[in-house]
Amino acid sequence: GFSITQVTPRKVFTPNGDGHFDTFQILYDNPEDKVMAMAKIFDLKGAEVAEFTRGDFDNTLTWDGKDRAGQMVSGGV
Repeated sequence: GFSITQVTPRKVFTPNGDGHFDTFQILYDNPEDKVMAMAKIFDLKGAEVAEFTRGDFDNTLTWDGKDRAGQMVSGGV
């Protein structure tokens, strides 16, 4: 089955444009090569905020801290 193998950064994600931890990235294992339609980001109240995009490498997803409208989300999402 599908499994997450690594999350970067491990603790603090700070998309403030300083070049450190500006994106949140998930590396996953997909041994059966199943099609993944989407991966979503939700806030603490359960409201959908954004979707992950394909990362720079195979089997990675990334998020830049912005909502669907391209606006930076508030802390705690």
